[in-house]
Amino acid sequence: MATRDQIKAILNLLATLPNCPITSKDTADIVTNMYVVALSDVPNEYLQAAYLQYISSNNPFFPSNPGTLREIAYDLEMTAQNIPTASQAWAMLLRGPERIVARFCDKGLELREAVENAAAGTYWNAVHEYGKHVDNCDKCIPSSRDGSYGSDVVDVVVRMMGGRDVIFTDNAAADRARFILAYNELVTNERRKMQMVPEVREFIDSENRPALVGKGISQVAARLSAGGG
Repeated sequence: MATRDQIKAILNLLATLPNCPITSKDTADIVTNMYVVALSDVPNEYLQAAYLQYISSNNPFFPSNPGTLREIAYDLEMTAQNIPTASQAWAMLLRGPERIVARFCDKGLELREAVENAAAGTYWNAVHEYGKHVDNCDKCIPSSRDGSYGSDVVDVVVRMMGGRDVIFTDNAAADRARFILAYNELVTNERRKMQMVPEVREFIDSENRPALVGKGISQVAARLSAGGG
């Protein structure tokens, strides 16, 4: 993870840009402290890459806050993970999922044939042996099925929306709009979670955090489900 000296070195490079708030030793310490709090959990390699991305883009001024570099760093991580754009995800959906064809290893094929040829008295024993083998075999796939669309994120969105057959209707433009909206919401939500600093993530995950709105959300949900205004 980035050290204070590494973050300070990046700030020194950025200090040549207009609107830099670092005008004295005191402001240098204040700005450095703010950037350390927000960026110390990010690997230095990503901060270096975020700095290069920032200055090579149309950004003529000093970053408005440390979240700018944090956001760029996590954008780079999502790019490195090959997260598709919404348009790419839609194209994957149109193409359809990979088809996984049933297959068996030699032992699995032998046990399958034993089930098919088993006499009445040995049938259930043969089924048990076959099932036990298939459950523990890395090579055996007992039935053909749809596989991945080529991205875990696309797979999740398709599953959340009820499957490919539900997504497609007679209105292709509306189908595309709904899918892209759902896809962007999921990616944005996951990206927001990724960008949380550890202290914020720990607070959100804590069961002992103070209630901000009490039972307000649950009461609103209850009224909506009841059809109330």
